[in-house]
Amino acid sequence: MSTNPTSFRLPTALQIPTHIDHNGQKIPIPQPIRDNVRLLFNGLLDAHQAIISLNQKVGSIAPSTNVTNVTNQTIVQGGSVPGFNTSGQGYFFSAGLFLPIAAISRGIGSSWSPSANKVNVVQFTIPFGVTFQISKFSINVIAGDIGQFAAFGIYSSDGNTKLFDSGPMSLSINTVVTSSVTAASLTSGTYYWAQTGTTNTATLNTTSSLSTNDANLMNANAAAPRIAVAANVSAAGNLPATLGALTAVSPATSFDMALVMLEP
Repeated sequence: MSTNPTSFRLPTALQIPTHIDHNGQKIPIPQPIRDNVRLLFNGLLDAHQAIISLNQKVGSIAPSTNVTNVTNQTIVQGGSVPGFNTSGQGYFFSAGLFLPIAAISRGIGSSWSPSANKVNVVQFTIPFGVTFQISKFSINVIAGDIGQFAAFGIYSSDGNTKLFDSGPMSLSINTVVTSSVTAASLTSGTYYWAQTGTTNTATLNTTSSLSTNDANLMNANAAAPRIAVAANVSAAGNLPATLGALTAVSPATSFDMALVMLEP
């Protein structure tokens, strides 16, 4: 029997037997704790074993759990996790989905772009199999700058792939500005939120918590800076294809995160 059993979640409505009979012996089955059940597998299937497929509908969700043997290791894969992909429903702000300090504290200012054309980035993570579709970027221009632009995007964890790009968003008029992009899904993983502007005077709704002290905390123990300035710059409100080298922010380069609403 495996000494490192794999755990997975089963719906609470599914009744788990207390034991199984095997050659006249009653073998107890571990019972769920907080709707989790731990099943033990010996790794390789024999003539008396088979792949398990468990289906239990909960509301409109019908999860499926499959057990697959790979080189003596049992891999348990849960069913699909509901995503956020309905137009007009759901949202998150900038890198704030799992960065509460950035999403909760709001301010107004131009510190989201302290230096024109510089690309400022914040690392964030989407865990737990969540899938979020993005098709809109929206900002609230408080004090505009005629003829100037902002741009926002999401890059891969190494900064070498631009996954989402708002394109140039006009800062000329004091209003809510929305950029519609081709809908695509952001899945579990680590990413960089990126922001840039052709000006350092336009005022937007911003977070007010990404101070140097926050950067010091978030950049400690990091394989790559989590709050940083990218080496590659923007041009005319267009983000670069890659971020290039990242330099951790300092008191001279610290910035606030623009409050950008991302929607399906």
